[in-house]
Amino acid sequence: MFGENRSITGSVRSQRGALADSYTRAVFRAAADAILPPVWYCHPLYGWVRIPGAAECTADLYVISNLDFSQYIPIDAERPVLRLSTATALLLDQGTEKLLAVHPALAGQSGLSLQGTGLFSQLSRSGRLAVIELLDRLEVDLGSAPPPFTDNPGLVRTIMNSLNQLTMFGYYSEWLAYGWTRLLPPNDRQLSGWPLSWHLIGYPGPAYGYRGLRGYMLPPQLASAENAYA
Repeated sequence: MFGENRSITGSVRSQRGALADSYTRAVFRAAADAILPPVWYCHPLYGWVRIPGAAECTADLYVISNLDFSQYIPIDAERPVLRLSTATALLLDQGTEKLLAVHPALAGQSGLSLQGTGLFSQLSRSGRLAVIELLDRLEVDLGSAPPPFTDNPGLVRTIMNSLNQLTMFGYYSEWLAYGWTRLLPPNDRQLSGWPLSWHLIGYPGPAYGYRGLRGYMLPPQLASAENAYA
């Protein structure tokens, strides 16, 4: 089984130029599913209700877009530059190889329909979290890590921490409620619904501006006198 999965990873890496988007999306979807999986909640009126997880709410797209947006590309950098999200996906697969070298029985326990998308996506949820922890402890050969992670331990730990934070932000914020505008620049986004997370945490929604009494206008004489003593 371990040997079969290694061949799958090699196949994906040899084709990543053509499959970068689907490969990256599958890896981040698997990460989001492990960080915030679906849960069952006992509602006082409706009984047991299944709450969708981060992957089902497309929080993985939030993580991918934020990583790529924050990527610094030097002016003199060689083109094309590997996207930070794709580099992170490759790093997660590298960490998975290290984990499976010690625990080969963890392979192929994902439960997600992501076959052929690399090792990380095929692990169980606990296995995927173990890979993130392994990378956070820098227990991989960073000399062979994809750029910009090559010999860059600080960036590796920052991104592993960001995977957790950004998944939480994408799930519990209003991002999903922006609908089709959620991938547009912030000033162009518009709320088109009420996200599930707001119901879960009891958030009442945005407080839009409204008219309210802020005082009275002073007569010109009093206003000039007050300014004189200011």
